[in-house]
Amino acid sequence: MTIRTVEISGDRMHGKSRLAMLAVVDAAITAGHRVLHVSERIVEATEALDRVAALIPRHMVRSVRRSSPCRDIRLTNGGAVSFVSVQPDTGRGFDADLVVLDEVKDVDKVRQMITPCLLASSDPRMIIVHRAE
Repeated sequence: MTIRTVEISGDRMHGKSRLAMLAVVDAAITAGHRVLHVSERIVEATEALDRVAALIPRHMVRSVRRSSPCRDIRLTNGGAVSFVSVQPDTGRGFDADLVVLDEVKDVDKVRQMITPCLLASSDPRMIIVHRAE
């Protein structure tokens, strides 16, 4: 399986996460894709949910869940965006077409945990956001 991967790198406060969120919204709205957004901590995952929800037109939102551990936005077109933090079982139970790793510390380890959730996709994609070194 080939996973198309894009890396977004830059200094703090230069719009890396915003760019990734726009890609998330595009995938969910235009193609009805399932997206998994992974942050290092649950606080960041919740903030990402709020930022993505603000970008989606209200008439497209079927439901928004902010409860632990299921933080997600379900769309009327069948698309969905789930928000999780890095845990030992991150990605378990999810099927996704797009995965976003948003400034996670151990990218290689998280990528290995997440890859199985992309197996059912016909066009698996991953966006990795990290700070420039």
